[in-house]
Amino acid sequence: MIHKQLTTIDVSTLNTNGDTMCFHYTDPFGQPAHGFVIRFEDQLYAYRNLCPHWGVALDHDEQFLDDTGQEIMCQMHGATFDPTTGACTFGPPEGSRLEAFVLQEVPDEPHLRMVLRAGGITL
Repeated sequence: MIHKQLTTIDVSTLNTNGDTMCFHYTDPFGQPAHGFVIRFEDQLYAYRNLCPHWGVALDHDEQFLDDTGQEIMCQMHGATFDPTTGACTFGPPEGSRLEAFVLQEVPDEPHLRMVLRAGGITL
């Protein structure tokens, strides 16, 4: 599968489960877009910062997790998503999932990751 590099990020601050960071990139239409990385169960996951139901940012002041710290939550309407898959676990848009990105380690740079998007356009 072909991947397009969106950006490169430094993940050195994501040391504890639940840590998140936001990043910026340009979408396929040349528009500014936002994503985030979360450390969960000692793995890093990256997603587009966009609720698939309302089309709004998921976070509020870069807070992505619900009160339990176990699910990503849309701060606008309360839908929750599995941090490991991006699948909706409660509320609309049940059956949908967050747009996931691939994180690839930069050779000889253990704290840097390239954020990659799979080929094709996801709206």
